[in-house]
Amino acid sequence: MALLGLVVISYSLPAELSLWARMRSDRVAKRAATSNVAMNVRDKYQRAKFELDGLPAARSAAERLDRRNVLGGIPHGSVPSRASSGAPLGAILPTLQEI
Repeated sequence: MALLGLVVISYSLPAELSLWARMRSDRVAKRAATSNVAMNVRDKYQRAKFELDGLPAARSAAERLDRRNVLGGIPHGSVPSRASSGAPLGAILPTLQEI
């Protein structure tokens, strides 16, 4: 009986160790895959950032300031419907095509 127990243990021990090794390698592979995804996302972000840095600005800061001065420095959302002279603002403000 003791011999039978020894045979069973000798077969089950390597199987158990093999199972542990497979579980460990699965965890390592999962961490590596997560790390690869994170590095790919970071690389895409860096490439997009470099590409945007290389693009010229649509308008210079001076042009944006000039556009703001045309509107009289009035913050967005608080533009009155008529100018202080009584004329409709559409008649004195530039259209979107002019901006």
